[in-house]
Amino acid sequence: MRIVFGFLLIFLVNLLHGQDLVERISLTTLAGINESILYGSKSPFSDLNYRMRRVYGEFYGVSAGVRLKRNALFSIGLMQESKGGEGIYNSLVQQDNSIYSQYRKVTVQNNYVTVPISLQIFTVEDKYRFFGEVGSYISFLTRTQIRSYLREIHTIDDVVFSERIEHVFVRERQLTNSFDLGFLAGCGFEYKIAERIYLQAKLFGLLGLLKVDGKYSNDTRIIVDTSNTLVLELDYFGLNSYSRNFSYGIGLGFRYNFLTIENQ
Repeated sequence: MRIVFGFLLIFLVNLLHGQDLVERISLTTLAGINESILYGSKSPFSDLNYRMRRVYGEFYGVSAGVRLKRNALFSIGLMQESKGGEGIYNSLVQQDNSIYSQYRKVTVQNNYVTVPISLQIFTVEDKYRFFGEVGSYISFLTRTQIRSYLREIHTIDDVVFSERIEHVFVRERQLTNSFDLGFLAGCGFEYKIAERIYLQAKLFGLLGLLKVDGKYSNDTRIIVDTSNTLVLELDYFGLNSYSRNFSYGIGLGFRYNFLTIENQ
């Protein structure tokens, strides 16, 4: 990652040397909705009847771009976004006339302040144009919210012998990793509505590389697999500790250019 940033810095210095930097700057505001999931996640209790579902969120932010060439823009921004996922698993164990069933749902919703750094390449049209974007990002956790629902029922001869229902709501940030780091990619379209103003729509995705689990929530659970072997796994509120962020969203905003020439 340091090599990439170093290369970008050298590239920028060479391109901007001797040019009016202010004339190359543009500002963009963007807001929209996203879907996110915790990829790499599984139940620490059993892989049977487990699934991970997406959760919905929103994002908004602002970014500053420096035009490198006629159709290339280096951008760095500041964005507020929410990410997470919902894990659901159930199990049913039957022995003779006794049935033990368990259902659990864990919903994770984490809020981040994200700094995206990217390179945008535009087509050359003036009134409207398309663009692609690649880069990386770093995120800082601002809030975490975990809801857990558990229901266990034990029946004998179709009669409920015992039942337990548990609701858990957690907002302790130290149980979740304070940082996230990853790659981003996107594409979009913008339409020139005034001399310096573009209406912009963008579709993008962010792939996290760091575990969501914080160092204080690495609870080790001992389980027995199908071959009667003891397995140690880390737990993140009923989800596997190796869960990572993946999100994608669509946004709408405006880009303001300081440069007034055509095809800017």
